[in-house]
Amino acid sequence: MASYLAIAGSLFVLIEAALLGELLVLVVGLFLFAVGVLIYAEPHHHLANGILSIVLAVLSLLFGFGGFYIGSLLAVIGGVLAVVWSPPRSPVQAMASRTAPQGPS
Repeated sequence: MASYLAIAGSLFVLIEAALLGELLVLVVGLFLFAVGVLIYAEPHHHLANGILSIVLAVLSLLFGFGGFYIGSLLAVIGGVLAVVWSPPRSPVQAMASRTAPQGPS
C-alpha cells in the first residue's frame, strides 16, 4: 500500500509540473515515482525509501504546490507507511526464536 500511495502522489506532482511548466518539480516528481517503484520492488530497503519519499514530498511542496497538495500528502502517508512497515518473519526464523517448553518443576 505504501508504494501505491507514493506512486499516486508522484503522479499528482507530475501532473502539476506538466500543467504549470515547472522543471524542478518535474524532476522531483520523477524521483518520487522511482522511489515508489523501489518501495514495491525492494521491500528490504523500505526504511531508506520511505524516508526518501517523505523528503521528496516535502521538496515538492517547497518548489511548487506539491501536486496540488494532495500529491505531497499521499507521498508522505506512503513514506510513513513504508518506514513503519516490518517484513513478515519467515517460519524458519519464527521457530528459531521460540524457546523450548520447560518441563515440570
